Amino acid sequence: VSIVEIEGRTTRVLATDGLTFLGGHDFDMRIYDEAVERFREMGVNIEENDWILMDACEKAKKALSKMNSVRINHIRYGNKGFDLTYQTFVDLCEDLFDQTIALTDKVIGEAKINEKDLSDIVLVGGSTRIRKIRELLRDRFPNKRIRDDIEPDLAVAQGAAILADSLSNLERKESVEMSLADISLVDVTP
Repeated sequence: VSIVEIEGRTTRVLATDGLTFLGGHDFDMRIYDEAVERFREMGVNIEENDWILMDACEKAKKALSKMNSVRINHIRYGNKGFDLTYQTFVDLCEDLFDQTIALTDKVIGEAKINEKDLSDIVLVGGSTRIRKIRELLRDRFPNKRIRDDIEPDLAVAQGAAILADSLSNLERKESVEMSLADISLVDVTP
């Protein structure tokens, strides 16, 4: 989570923090653990680190961003499978969602700004596609625009490319035909 202030062509990071060990894989693992238990109830013992099931769980997580229920089958065991509802997914991951919102509040405090000073909430990273994260942010910041028009998987790389191009062209004293050509980035170390 980062609080970024943009004035003209200067971008200043006011505060940033993250949960190094919290990402999309953690949500996948919650579904995976549930799947292992459900298959055990059907008499199927899943091998440790079953990558076929892990892949199915990741796909289920992604599908639940748009659907209310998804079927998880394991191709090795024929028709055996189960339905995972969106609400069950939310319940399984409740503490992960809570950590995400708590971190957001912490970073706002560290930036020493008021929420009214925020103009937009920009979603970056694949896990921001999770419907519950978007719902929580809309509930937490009801009067703010949640920016979902930026590709969350590419946002960091695109920003880095723009900055690298800008710095490269400034060193060569060439003009660049992009509005962010001579931007200034002031960052903080998390």
